[in-house]
Amino acid sequence: MVFKKIQVNTFLKIIQLIFIFTFPVITLADEIKGNGWFAIDEDGDKKIILFEKDGSFTYLNVSMKSGNEGNVYSDDRDTWKEENNNLVLSFTDGYKICSLKPIDWPKKMMSGTCINKKGNVETMQLRLIK
Repeated sequence: MVFKKIQVNTFLKIIQLIFIFTFPVITLADEIKGNGWFAIDEDGDKKIILFEKDGSFTYLNVSMKSGNEGNVYSDDRDTWKEENNNLVLSFTDGYKICSLKPIDWPKKMMSGTCINKKGNVETMQLRLIK
C-alpha cells in the first residue's frame, strides 16, 4: 500500500508540472500592458489611464474639481509597475503614489489608496475599459 501511495504522489506531481508548463501564467503586469482603465477617486475626479508596455502611462483628465478637464499627460515621469500583485502608480516622478489591488479575476477592477507629497490621502478605483 505504501508503494501505491508513492506512485499516486509522484503522479500528482507530474500532473502539476504539466499544468504549470502548458498553461501560461498571467501576471498583473500582463493584464495591464496596453490596456485602458477608467479611474475615479473619492473626490469624484475621473481619468482614463492607458498603460504603456514600457512601464509609463498616459492619462486624460475627464472630470476634475481643479478644472484641468481635457488635459492629457504623457511622459516618462508617470510610471507604473507590479509589486507583490499590486499595481503601483507614480504620478509626476513620485509626487503622487497609488497602490491598487485587484478586486476580481480576471482583473477587471482595482481599488487602493494614493498619497501625495503634501500628505493628502485618497482612495482610487480603476475599471478596465472593454
